[in-house]
Amino acid sequence: MENAETSEANSDNPDYKAMIIEANEELLNKGNLDYADQVFSTAYANGNGPEMIKKFVGELRTAFPDLKVSIDQVLIDGNRVAWRRTHTGTQKGKFMGFEPTGMSTTWTNMIITEYDENGKIHKEWSTNDIVEHLLNNTMAVKSNEPE
Repeated sequence: MENAETSEANSDNPDYKAMIIEANEELLNKGNLDYADQVFSTAYANGNGPEMIKKFVGELRTAFPDLKVSIDQVLIDGNRVAWRRTHTGTQKGKFMGFEPTGMSTTWTNMIITEYDENGKIHKEWSTNDIVEHLLNNTMAVKSNEPE
């Protein structure tokens, strides 16, 4: 994940770039779900906090057991961090209603993360293109099935 680029961070702010990279390494690449307790506030996602992250990451890593993510770009503005992440993995389990295809899939996320006064993530806004890729893979598998 050392390929991340960043804007100049204000020296008064925590090292948000390092925090984003470490959180992704621990949670997504290593599957250390308990790490969510260290970085997400209990107010995250309308009070669902770290437990929501653990559930989502667990489901994602079950569906894509060889999942690897990289952080492609990090831009910092005060306590907000805009960043782009690339995921790659082979879909071996059901995810977001899509049956496993056994196909390798690569997708991206664009995320804005906001940190609270305690240095924990308390809000995020995200968009990604995973549904497009899962749909394309599903259609490819179905087109190869005998009628």
